[in-house]
Amino acid sequence: MSTPQTNHADQIKKSSKAWHRTLFGLCVFVAVGALFGGGMGVLDPHSTLMGAELIVPELQKAPLVGQHIDSLLIPASTLLLFVFIPQTVASLLLFKKHPAQYYAAIICGTLLAVFTITEIALIPNPLSVLYLCFALFEITTAIICQRRTTQRQ
Repeated sequence: MSTPQTNHADQIKKSSKAWHRTLFGLCVFVAVGALFGGGMGVLDPHSTLMGAELIVPELQKAPLVGQHIDSLLIPASTLLLFVFIPQTVASLLLFKKHPAQYYAAIICGTLLAVFTITEIALIPNPLSVLYLCFALFEITTAIICQRRTTQRQ
């Protein structure tokens, strides 16, 4: 017969697994999105499919970096470097259940937040706001997972 204490511990364990799966899924989703967006921008930086004719003029108005941007190559490369690669690493760490998995996810969420805040400042769009929400959710979920892991130990 299980005691109420054992039941509570089982519920926490199941809940922790659900949070872990959610975080893993979010990291994979963001990584795939960054691979698609960054990859398209690197492979065809003047593409009308990606909206280069609308985005590049807005980026050229930006202080400090504007004069150096004539295509989507630099923004796409930045997306791959600061979002795709870290999110992929965090996904792998979460999959392998590495001890640093949640710290990696917190760092990735922070990088994504900085990237999207910068993007919102340069070219405001609803998709960037959605990804900022993903970043905040990633950070929060990673903190919850980390705390639950330390509570169980």
